[in-house]
Amino acid sequence: MAKPIIGLMLGDATGIGPEISARLLASGAANGVARVVVIGDQRVLELGMRDAGVKLGYRVYSAVDAIRWPSEQLPLLDLNNIDPDRFKRGEASAESGRLTGDTLKFMIDLALAGKLDGICFAPLNKGAMHQG
Repeated sequence: MAKPIIGLMLGDATGIGPEISARLLASGAANGVARVVVIGDQRVLELGMRDAGVKLGYRVYSAVDAIRWPSEQLPLLDLNNIDPDRFKRGEASAESGRLTGDTLKFMIDLALAGKLDGICFAPLNKGAMHQG
């Protein structure tokens, strides 16, 4: 039986989510139980890798259906929607919250369409999402 495809959202770009995600992905802990695809902005993934001090080999895909499993590199659906340089780190931002919510909705829509078996997300600033 094939491992489930799990969408991983990197969390709010202003917080610790991208770093936690990069650490988890670098550990390889999920590889034995799931096929993980990162859904979000490539720049946020790069930020997380810098903060965590890790390097991940990844490949950008346009759709979940385009990924050929098993994938030697981490698959990323780059939404190109959140430039982390626009936001102050550690500070809630309505705009960042809105964009984070947009990313979460995109991922949920993929799950509802049967493209993902489940979703997982790193820490989100729910107050910023509601403001956005």
